[in-house]
Amino acid sequence: MSDLVSGFEGSSTTNTPPQYCLICCEIADGHHFGAPACRACAAFFRRTVQLNKIHECPKNNQCFILSNVRNMCRSCRYDKCIDVGMKRSAVQQKRDQLGKRDGLRSVSESYSSRGEPVLDTMRRAYEQLLVVRKEVHNRTENQPSRPICFSELQNVYLKEMTIVYRFLCEAFPEYSEFFPDTKRSLFKNFFLPFTLLESSFNGHTSNRDLDSNFLDQPKWIIDLDRRQFSNVSGTMITNVLPDKQDVMLIPSGDYIDLEHLESYFTSNHQKFSQKETISMFAQQFKVLRTCITHPLHSENVDIYEFLALSAIILWESDLEADVDRQNAQEEAFQMRNAVIRDLLFYYQSMNVYDDVALRLGTILSILPSIQRASHRFHEYMEIKNLLNLYALPQNLYDMFSPVS
Repeated sequence: MSDLVSGFEGSSTTNTPPQYCLICCEIADGHHFGAPACRACAAFFRRTVQLNKIHECPKNNQCFILSNVRNMCRSCRYDKCIDVGMKRSAVQQKRDQLGKRDGLRSVSESYSSRGEPVLDTMRRAYEQLLVVRKEVHNRTENQPSRPICFSELQNVYLKEMTIVYRFLCEAFPEYSEFFPDTKRSLFKNFFLPFTLLESSFNGHTSNRDLDSNFLDQPKWIIDLDRRQFSNVSGTMITNVLPDKQDVMLIPSGDYIDLEHLESYFTSNHQKFSQKETISMFAQQFKVLRTCITHPLHSENVDIYEFLALSAIILWESDLEADVDRQNAQEEAFQMRNAVIRDLLFYYQSMNVYDDVALRLGTILSILPSIQRASHRFHEYMEIKNLLNLYALPQNLYDMFSPVS
């Protein structure tokens, strides 16, 4: 994903010459703490100050800092932040983010290295993702959802690659700091499982009743849960699709009509008729329902649990790059632990489950089913490619293919 990563971080939507990060020479995304800086260097400086980290240089403070080697020496990177004008006084100290929302309180153990609860950052980033989707997919207010075909689905997910990548950068500042090869590995192992999980979560929440347990949740969770299972135009899916239960919901706000797959597989192939194609590939959607949608519905998974599952999927990924592997593995271990601690404390704050450890174990037990569905979906993609039958474009196929 090196081209994708560089394109995401280096793109500009205006003709104005870009500003560059004075620390690593990456494209800057604004002024941070008193100096032009990229998101990764800003996050590094903030964490160093908030956690009072002391870094040591093994080479007499003479290391060269550029974007592709900025993680090699944190001591020299911090010194350069100070040299270019970043001010420690501009960094806000850690705040009890979760504790400020309707009775949820955080504890020091639930903080990740970014200085705030992981799930709190994810929640804000996901809210932003929903807003960006509405703009990127050109949804208008009260625009009705409709069944889409295969070619339209490709276009949706070509856009989603950028949207999801930016979500990861916002939700996990740690992710932004990795080398491109490491980010590529994490993204490739995350994109397909997250796509299937989110679609199933949308389908589960769009059809469930707001029971008493759900209505007892803090208002921000209820609001976000309502917004999540509404489509990106802001209209509740349950209103848009009153008679459509057997659908796969798409991030654009539209859907695949699983009861009438002829609207998705719209054309005949030189070797296979439309009916034969549907017969071959209908099973992949049944796998999605069996492995993911049904467990989510059975356990009445809420938005917080959905975000936690998404985070663990990202940070459980195997990595193919050796250069930054050890650093990434250490970060992944810390992130997984932080997510689990946040989720446990969330359960304790809600006071809904008699056995919070049992609830946590039940939710985590869904993860193997998500991976199983992802592997099956990828097998179907490989078959389609081999047959040249509704094959994905190469760049999208690559992003949907896990690192072997």
